Amino acid sequence: MSEHDTPSRNASGGAGKALAVLLVLAAAALAAYFYMKNKNVELALPTGEQLEEHSAQPEPAPSLPPSAPEPLPQAPEAAVPVPPDPGPDPTPSVTMQATAPRTDKVLTLEFIEDLAAYLAAAYQPGGSDGNQGSSGLTTATFRKLNMRYGVELHGLDVDHGDPQTGRKQALDHLMSPIVLRLAYDLLAQDLLDALARAGSAQTRRFATAGGTAERPLSPAQVREMFDLYAARVRDTGRTFQNFASRPDLVRLMDRYFQVMRDVNAAYARYADLEASGAGDKALDALSLEIKSAINEREALRRELLRGTRPSGGSSLTDGDVLDIAAWVARRLAADPEAINAVGALASLSRELAETMQRYEPSAHD
Repeated sequence: MSEHDTPSRNASGGAGKALAVLLVLAAAALAAYFYMKNKNVELALPTGEQLEEHSAQPEPAPSLPPSAPEPLPQAPEAAVPVPPDPGPDPTPSVTMQATAPRTDKVLTLEFIEDLAAYLAAAYQPGGSDGNQGSSGLTTATFRKLNMRYGVELHGLDVDHGDPQTGRKQALDHLMSPIVLRLAYDLLAQDLLDALARAGSAQTRRFATAGGTAERPLSPAQVREMFDLYAARVRDTGRTFQNFASRPDLVRLMDRYFQVMRDVNAAYARYADLEASGAGDKALDALSLEIKSAINEREALRRELLRGTRPSGGSSLTDGDVLDIAAWVARRLAADPEAINAVGALASLSRELAETMQRYEPSAHD
Protein backbone atom coordinates (compact mmCIF):
# COMPACT_ATOMS: atom_id res chain seq x y z
CA MET A 1 0.00 0.00 0.00
CA SER A 2 1.44 3.38 -1.00
CA GLU A 3 1.53 6.43 1.21
CA HIS A 4 -1.31 7.98 -0.85
CA ASP A 5 -3.63 4.98 -0.33
CA THR A 6 -6.34 5.48 2.29
CA PRO A 7 -7.53 2.62 4.53
CA SER A 8 -11.12 1.67 3.72
CA ARG A 9 -12.42 2.44 7.23
CA ASN A 10 -11.15 6.02 6.93
CA ALA A 11 -12.77 6.41 3.54
CA SER A 12 -16.07 5.47 5.07
CA GLY A 13 -15.57 8.05 7.83
CA GLY A 14 -14.66 10.78 5.26
CA ALA A 15 -17.76 10.07 3.21
CA GLY A 16 -19.89 10.25 6.33
CA LYS A 17 -18.35 13.57 7.21
CA ALA A 18 -18.95 14.90 3.68
CA LEU A 19 -22.58 13.83 3.86
CA ALA A 20 -23.02 15.58 7.23
CA VAL A 21 -21.47 18.77 5.87
CA LEU A 22 -23.74 18.68 2.85
CA LEU A 23 -26.82 18.24 5.07
CA VAL A 24 -25.81 21.16 7.27
CA LEU A 25 -25.12 23.37 4.25
CA ALA A 26 -28.45 22.40 2.73
CA ALA A 27 -30.28 23.25 5.96
CA ALA A 28 -28.50 26.62 6.15
CA ALA A 29 -29.32 27.37 2.53
CA LEU A 30 -33.00 26.58 3.09
CA ALA A 31 -33.07 28.75 6.18
CA ALA A 32 -31.46 31.64 4.30
CA TYR A 33 -33.89 31.17 1.41
CA PHE A 34 -37.02 31.35 3.56
CA TYR A 35 -35.57 34.25 5.56
CA MET A 36 -34.76 36.25 2.44
CA LYS A 37 -38.13 35.35 0.90
CA ASN A 38 -39.76 36.75 4.03
CA LYS A 39 -37.81 39.99 3.36
CA ASN A 40 -38.95 40.07 -0.27
CA VAL A 41 -35.42 39.53 -1.66
CA GLU A 42 -35.12 37.56 -4.90
CA LEU A 43 -32.67 34.65 -4.73
CA ALA A 44 -31.19 32.90 -7.75
CA LEU A 45 -31.45 29.22 -6.76
CA PRO A 46 -29.40 26.59 -8.62
CA THR A 47 -31.23 24.50 -11.19
CA GLY A 48 -31.97 20.82 -10.70
CA GLU A 49 -29.13 19.91 -13.05
CA GLN A 50 -26.69 21.96 -11.00
CA LEU A 51 -27.85 20.28 -7.78
CA GLU A 52 -27.47 16.83 -9.29
CA GLU A 53 -24.01 17.69 -10.60
CA HIS A 54 -22.74 18.63 -7.14
CA SER A 55 -24.57 15.89 -5.22
CA ALA A 56 -23.31 13.17 -7.58
CA GLN A 57 -19.70 13.90 -6.69
CA PRO A 58 -18.99 13.00 -3.02
CA GLU A 59 -16.15 14.78 -1.31
CA PRO A 60 -12.96 12.63 -1.60
CA ALA A 61 -11.67 11.11 1.62
CA PRO A 62 -8.60 12.83 3.10
CA SER A 63 -5.27 11.11 2.55
CA LEU A 64 -3.54 10.12 5.82
CA PRO A 65 -0.07 8.68 6.35
CA PRO A 66 -0.04 5.07 7.69
CA SER A 67 1.22 6.13 11.10
CA ALA A 68 -1.37 8.81 11.67
CA PRO A 69 -3.98 8.12 14.35
CA GLU A 70 -7.54 7.78 13.30
CA PRO A 71 -9.34 11.13 13.67
CA LEU A 72 -11.76 11.48 16.55
CA PRO A 73 -15.45 11.51 15.60
CA GLN A 74 -16.85 15.04 15.42
CA ALA A 75 -19.93 16.08 17.30
CA PRO A 76 -22.91 16.54 14.97
CA GLU A 77 -23.61 20.17 14.08
CA ALA A 78 -26.97 21.57 15.09
CA ALA A 79 -29.38 22.12 12.24
CA VAL A 80 -30.32 25.73 11.55
CA PRO A 81 -34.02 26.28 12.35
CA VAL A 82 -36.13 27.19 9.33
CA PRO A 83 -38.52 30.11 9.98
CA PRO A 84 -42.07 29.69 8.70
CA ASP A 85 -42.96 31.31 5.39
CA PRO A 86 -45.34 34.22 6.15
CA GLY A 87 -46.34 34.59 2.51
CA PRO A 88 -46.13 37.74 0.37
CA ASP A 89 -45.99 41.22 1.87
CA PRO A 90 -49.38 42.79 2.52
CA THR A 91 -50.71 45.00 -0.26
CA PRO A 92 -50.94 48.28 1.77
CA SER A 93 -47.13 48.72 1.84
CA VAL A 94 -46.99 48.59 -1.94
CA THR A 95 -49.87 51.04 -2.24
CA MET A 96 -48.19 53.48 0.14
CA GLN A 97 -45.02 53.48 -1.95
CA ALA A 98 -46.94 53.88 -5.21
CA THR A 99 -48.86 56.91 -3.93
CA ALA A 100 -45.93 58.72 -2.29
CA PRO A 101 -46.21 62.46 -3.08
CA ARG A 102 -43.84 63.95 -5.64
CA THR A 103 -43.02 67.45 -4.58
CA ASP A 104 -40.19 69.88 -3.87
CA LYS A 105 -39.66 71.88 -0.69
CA VAL A 106 -40.79 75.07 -2.49
CA LEU A 107 -42.22 74.02 -5.87
CA THR A 108 -45.46 72.24 -5.06
CA LEU A 109 -47.82 70.31 -7.30
CA GLU A 110 -50.14 73.32 -7.02
CA PHE A 111 -47.39 75.35 -8.69
CA ILE A 112 -47.16 72.79 -11.50
CA GLU A 113 -50.91 72.83 -12.12
CA ASP A 114 -51.06 76.63 -11.97
CA LEU A 115 -48.14 77.06 -14.37
CA ALA A 116 -49.65 74.58 -16.83
CA ALA A 117 -53.04 76.30 -16.70
CA TYR A 118 -51.44 79.74 -17.15
CA LEU A 119 -49.39 78.65 -20.17
CA ALA A 120 -52.34 76.90 -21.79
CA ALA A 121 -54.57 79.96 -21.32
CA ALA A 122 -51.87 82.22 -22.84
CA TYR A 123 -51.70 80.18 -26.04
CA GLN A 124 -53.71 81.69 -28.90
CA PRO A 125 -54.05 79.51 -32.01
CA GLY A 126 -54.10 81.13 -35.43
CA GLY A 127 -57.53 82.24 -36.62
CA SER A 128 -58.95 82.61 -33.12
CA ASP A 129 -60.41 85.75 -31.57
CA GLY A 130 -57.11 86.38 -29.79
CA ASN A 131 -54.94 85.88 -32.87
CA GLN A 132 -56.03 86.67 -36.40
CA GLY A 133 -52.73 85.43 -37.82
CA SER A 134 -52.14 82.01 -39.33
CA SER A 135 -49.72 80.70 -36.68
CA GLY A 136 -50.18 80.30 -32.96
CA LEU A 137 -48.69 82.69 -30.44
CA THR A 138 -48.49 83.12 -26.71
CA THR A 139 -49.06 86.14 -24.52
CA ALA A 140 -46.85 84.67 -21.78
CA THR A 141 -43.52 86.44 -21.34
CA PHE A 142 -40.55 86.07 -19.01
CA ARG A 143 -41.59 89.25 -17.22
CA LYS A 144 -45.17 88.08 -16.66
CA LEU A 145 -44.02 84.69 -15.39
CA ASN A 146 -41.54 86.34 -13.05
CA MET A 147 -44.29 88.59 -11.73
CA ARG A 148 -46.70 85.71 -11.18
CA TYR A 149 -44.28 83.33 -9.48
CA GLY A 150 -41.45 85.58 -8.31
CA VAL A 151 -43.64 88.31 -6.80
CA GLU A 152 -47.12 86.86 -6.34
CA LEU A 153 -45.60 83.46 -5.44
CA HIS A 154 -48.43 81.33 -6.84
CA GLY A 155 -48.10 77.70 -5.75
CA LEU A 156 -44.82 78.23 -3.86
CA ASP A 157 -44.51 76.90 -0.33
CA VAL A 158 -43.03 80.06 1.20
CA ASP A 159 -44.08 82.96 3.42
CA HIS A 160 -46.99 84.64 1.60
CA GLY A 161 -47.53 87.19 4.36
CA ASP A 162 -44.30 88.97 3.43
CA PRO A 163 -43.63 88.70 -0.35
CA GLN A 164 -40.02 89.84 -0.03
CA THR A 165 -39.30 87.18 2.58
CA GLY A 166 -41.15 84.58 0.53
CA ARG A 167 -39.21 85.48 -2.60
CA LYS A 168 -35.92 85.23 -0.73
CA GLN A 169 -36.92 81.83 0.67
CA ALA A 170 -37.67 80.57 -2.84
CA LEU A 171 -34.45 81.90 -4.37
CA ASP A 172 -32.25 80.73 -1.47
CA HIS A 173 -33.62 77.23 -1.98
CA LEU A 174 -33.69 77.07 -5.77
CA MET A 175 -30.54 78.94 -6.85
CA SER A 176 -28.36 75.86 -6.54
CA PRO A 177 -27.37 73.57 -9.44
CA ILE A 178 -28.06 70.45 -7.35
CA VAL A 179 -31.49 71.61 -6.17
CA LEU A 180 -32.45 72.71 -9.68
CA ARG A 181 -31.52 69.29 -11.07
CA LEU A 182 -33.46 67.47 -8.35
CA ALA A 183 -36.52 69.69 -8.84
CA TYR A 184 -36.37 69.15 -12.60
CA ASP A 185 -36.13 65.38 -12.28
CA LEU A 186 -38.99 65.41 -9.80
CA LEU A 187 -41.45 67.71 -11.54
CA ALA A 188 -40.69 68.06 -15.28
CA GLN A 189 -42.82 65.09 -16.32
CA ASP A 190 -45.68 66.27 -14.11
CA LEU A 191 -45.52 69.69 -15.79
CA LEU A 192 -45.73 68.22 -19.29
CA ASP A 193 -48.64 65.96 -18.34
CA ALA A 194 -50.46 68.87 -16.69
CA LEU A 195 -49.85 71.09 -19.74
CA ALA A 196 -51.29 68.40 -22.04
CA ARG A 197 -54.42 68.15 -19.90
CA ALA A 198 -54.80 71.93 -19.64
CA GLY A 199 -54.31 72.38 -23.38
CA SER A 200 -56.94 69.78 -24.25
CA ALA A 201 -59.39 71.49 -21.88
CA GLN A 202 -58.96 74.93 -23.53
CA THR A 203 -61.63 76.39 -25.82
CA ARG A 204 -61.34 79.33 -28.21
CA ARG A 205 -63.71 81.23 -30.45
CA PHE A 206 -63.07 80.83 -34.16
CA ALA A 207 -64.62 82.55 -37.15
CA THR A 208 -67.28 80.58 -39.02
CA ALA A 209 -69.48 81.27 -42.04
CA GLY A 210 -72.25 82.44 -39.72
CA GLY A 211 -70.12 84.40 -37.27
CA THR A 212 -68.02 82.73 -34.57
CA ALA A 213 -68.16 79.45 -32.71
CA GLU A 214 -66.40 78.21 -29.61
CA ARG A 215 -64.62 74.91 -29.87
CA PRO A 216 -61.84 73.05 -28.01
CA LEU A 217 -58.27 73.10 -29.20
CA SER A 218 -57.54 70.39 -31.72
CA PRO A 219 -54.72 67.85 -31.16
CA ALA A 220 -52.71 69.71 -33.83
CA GLN A 221 -53.15 73.00 -31.96
CA VAL A 222 -52.09 71.44 -28.65
CA ARG A 223 -49.04 70.07 -30.49
CA GLU A 224 -48.33 73.57 -31.82
CA MET A 225 -48.59 74.94 -28.28
CA PHE A 226 -45.93 72.49 -27.08
CA ASP A 227 -43.63 73.38 -29.97
CA LEU A 228 -44.14 77.08 -29.32
CA TYR A 229 -43.17 76.79 -25.67
CA ALA A 230 -40.29 74.44 -26.50
CA ALA A 231 -38.80 77.18 -28.70
CA ARG A 232 -39.24 79.80 -25.96
CA VAL A 233 -37.64 77.55 -23.34
CA ARG A 234 -34.75 76.67 -25.66
CA ASP A 235 -33.98 80.31 -26.50
CA THR A 236 -34.28 81.33 -22.85
CA GLY A 237 -31.74 78.62 -22.01
CA ARG A 238 -29.39 79.87 -24.72
CA THR A 239 -29.62 83.37 -23.26
CA PHE A 240 -28.81 82.04 -19.79
CA GLN A 241 -25.85 80.16 -21.29
CA ASN A 242 -24.43 83.33 -22.84
CA PHE A 243 -24.30 84.98 -19.43
CA ALA A 244 -22.94 81.86 -17.71
CA SER A 245 -20.07 81.46 -20.19
CA ARG A 246 -19.09 85.09 -20.88
CA PRO A 247 -17.93 87.24 -17.95
CA ASP A 248 -17.61 90.21 -20.32
CA LEU A 249 -21.37 90.13 -20.87
CA VAL A 250 -21.93 90.22 -17.13
CA ARG A 251 -19.77 93.35 -16.86
CA LEU A 252 -21.51 94.89 -19.88
CA MET A 253 -24.87 94.13 -18.32
CA ASP A 254 -23.84 95.80 -15.05
CA ARG A 255 -22.74 98.92 -16.96
CA TYR A 256 -25.98 99.01 -18.94
CA PHE A 257 -28.19 98.95 -15.87
CA GLN A 258 -26.00 101.52 -14.11
CA VAL A 259 -26.44 103.93 -17.05
CA MET A 260 -30.19 103.25 -16.99
CA ARG A 261 -30.25 104.33 -13.35
CA ASP A 262 -28.21 107.41 -14.22
CA VAL A 263 -30.73 108.41 -16.91
CA ASN A 264 -33.64 108.01 -14.54
CA ALA A 265 -31.86 110.03 -11.85
CA ALA A 266 -31.08 112.81 -14.37
CA TYR A 267 -34.73 113.03 -15.38
CA ALA A 268 -35.71 113.31 -11.73
CA ARG A 269 -33.19 116.17 -11.22
CA TYR A 270 -34.52 117.93 -14.30
CA ALA A 271 -38.07 117.71 -12.94
CA ASP A 272 -36.91 119.15 -9.62
CA LEU A 273 -35.02 122.04 -11.30
CA GLU A 274 -37.95 122.85 -13.51
CA ALA A 275 -40.34 122.82 -10.55
CA SER A 276 -38.03 125.14 -8.60
CA GLY A 277 -37.97 127.70 -11.42
CA ALA A 278 -34.36 127.18 -12.45
CA GLY A 279 -33.05 129.17 -15.37
CA ASP A 280 -32.70 127.95 -18.93
CA LYS A 281 -28.94 127.66 -18.65
CA ALA A 282 -29.16 125.09 -15.85
CA LEU A 283 -31.94 123.19 -17.60
CA ASP A 284 -30.06 123.15 -20.92
CA ALA A 285 -26.91 121.81 -19.25
CA LEU A 286 -28.87 119.02 -17.61
CA SER A 287 -30.62 118.26 -20.91
CA LEU A 288 -27.24 117.68 -22.56
CA GLU A 289 -26.26 115.39 -19.70
CA ILE A 290 -29.46 113.39 -20.14
CA LYS A 291 -28.97 113.15 -23.91
CA SER A 292 -25.40 111.89 -23.47
CA ALA A 293 -26.53 109.26 -20.95
CA ILE A 294 -29.33 108.11 -23.27
CA ASN A 295 -26.90 107.71 -26.17
CA GLU A 296 -24.59 105.62 -24.00
CA ARG A 297 -27.53 103.55 -22.75
CA GLU A 298 -28.70 102.76 -26.28
CA ALA A 299 -25.19 101.85 -27.42
CA LEU A 300 -24.81 99.49 -24.48
CA ARG A 301 -28.27 98.06 -25.18
CA ARG A 302 -27.35 97.22 -28.78
CA GLU A 303 -24.08 95.65 -27.68
CA LEU A 304 -25.81 93.66 -24.95
CA LEU A 305 -28.42 92.34 -27.38
CA ARG A 306 -25.75 91.36 -29.91
CA GLY A 307 -23.97 89.35 -27.25
CA THR A 308 -26.98 87.70 -25.66
CA ARG A 309 -29.47 87.05 -28.46
CA PRO A 310 -29.15 83.45 -29.67
CA SER A 311 -27.59 83.16 -33.11
CA GLY A 312 -29.67 81.89 -36.00
CA GLY A 313 -32.84 83.66 -34.94
CA SER A 314 -34.82 83.58 -31.75
CA SER A 315 -38.39 83.35 -30.55
CA LEU A 316 -37.60 85.98 -27.91
CA THR A 317 -38.15 89.70 -28.38
CA ASP A 318 -35.53 92.28 -27.43
CA GLY A 319 -37.64 93.05 -24.37
CA ASP A 320 -37.60 89.36 -23.35
CA VAL A 321 -33.80 89.24 -23.60
CA LEU A 322 -33.36 92.40 -21.57
CA ASP A 323 -35.80 91.14 -18.93
CA ILE A 324 -33.76 87.95 -18.62
CA ALA A 325 -30.59 90.06 -18.40
CA ALA A 326 -32.13 92.16 -15.62
CA TRP A 327 -33.16 89.01 -13.73
CA VAL A 328 -29.64 87.58 -14.01
CA ALA A 329 -28.15 90.92 -12.93
CA ARG A 330 -30.25 90.92 -9.75
CA ARG A 331 -29.28 87.34 -8.91
CA LEU A 332 -25.56 88.05 -9.35
CA ALA A 333 -25.77 91.32 -7.39
CA ALA A 334 -27.18 89.35 -4.46
CA ASP A 335 -24.71 86.47 -4.83
CA PRO A 336 -21.93 86.26 -7.46
CA GLU A 337 -21.83 82.49 -6.98
CA ALA A 338 -25.34 82.36 -8.47
CA ILE A 339 -23.64 82.26 -11.87
CA ASN A 340 -23.40 78.48 -11.34
CA ALA A 341 -27.17 78.25 -10.97
CA VAL A 342 -27.58 80.36 -14.12
CA GLY A 343 -25.48 77.79 -15.96
CA ALA A 344 -27.66 75.01 -14.55
CA LEU A 345 -30.78 76.84 -15.73
CA ALA A 346 -29.26 77.01 -19.21
CA SER A 347 -28.64 73.27 -19.30
CA LEU A 348 -32.03 72.32 -17.87
CA SER A 349 -33.82 74.69 -20.26
CA ARG A 350 -32.25 72.93 -23.25
CA GLU A 351 -33.16 69.57 -21.78
CA LEU A 352 -36.77 70.61 -21.15
CA ALA A 353 -37.10 72.03 -24.67
CA GLU A 354 -35.93 68.77 -26.22
CA THR A 355 -38.30 66.78 -24.00
CA MET A 356 -41.23 69.02 -24.94
CA GLN A 357 -40.54 68.49 -28.63
CA ARG A 358 -40.51 64.69 -28.20
CA TYR A 359 -43.56 64.69 -25.96
CA GLU A 360 -46.86 63.37 -27.37
CA PRO A 361 -49.61 65.42 -25.69
CA SER A 362 -52.40 63.39 -27.32
CA ALA A 363 -51.26 60.34 -25.35
CA HIS A 364 -51.53 62.13 -21.99
CA ASP A 365 -54.59 64.38 -22.19
